[in-house]
Amino acid sequence: MFFIIAFVTQFRLKFGNFFPGSHIRIAANILTNDISRGIITVYDILLDDIRIGDDMADEITKYLPLTETTAYTLLALVEPLHGYALMRKVEEMSQHTVRLGPGTLYNAFVVLEKEGLIVKVSEDDRRKSYLLTPKGKKVLQAHIRRLEILVNNGLRAVASW
Repeated sequence: MFFIIAFVTQFRLKFGNFFPGSHIRIAANILTNDISRGIITVYDILLDDIRIGDDMADEITKYLPLTETTAYTLLALVEPLHGYALMRKVEEMSQHTVRLGPGTLYNAFVVLEKEGLIVKVSEDDRRKSYLLTPKGKKVLQAHIRRLEILVNNGLRAVASW
């Protein structure tokens, strides 16, 4: 248990504390989850630590569910990217199942920036780079939590066939 707490603490020091909650609760939740395959990833740890206070819940849930395109766009913007680099990253992350066109992407930039989910961090000539905001991170975390619930229910249903 100490290892997991230390790992999460190091992760938060390196990447920031944008996941509210206690380290001990995370470790306790992880240790009680089914880990029959013996693999616990950072993804598993972070999903268990997604909790939204009641005061923020309405502000976050009004964006849910996200479209697949929007979810991949937000996920890719955990690092600053300009349009073309973002299109390539989304295609790669989605294993070529999602392809963004320039028109779709630039309209998404306008809407997501207006809503405060992303912010422009630089502009060189015609290249504008964007980054996920703390609000955008919370929306993405809530969306991932919803997907986790869907996948778990789907796996249980398929297992009973």
